[in-house]
Amino acid sequence: MYDEIVFTDPTETFYKQLLQVSSLPTILLKEDRVQEGLATHSDEQTFQALLEAKKFLEKEITGVRERFEQVEGEMVQVDHALRIVQEKARNRKPQRAVGATSNKKQKT
Repeated sequence: MYDEIVFTDPTETFYKQLLQVSSLPTILLKEDRVQEGLATHSDEQTFQALLEAKKFLEKEITGVRERFEQVEGEMVQVDHALRIVQEKARNRKPQRAVGATSNKKQKT
């Protein structure tokens, strides 16, 4: 038999108490094979591995957020540059139309 208790979103105080557990109780079983299997499993090692995984994920998430902010900044710059180009294009008169008009005036 194996019992497991999962604490989903424990309070801060209770979480700190869980972290302060220094040793796990010894489980005495009559079957040696089961006892040997339990001896190789360490909740503390698993917990430490989960903490390391959490640190890794937090670092990765921070990196992705920073990259996202950088890309957003670049998008703002590109949008600004495009608006400037569009405004210049609207304000610029086509050269052919101006030249064609002046040629017609010279012929008449």
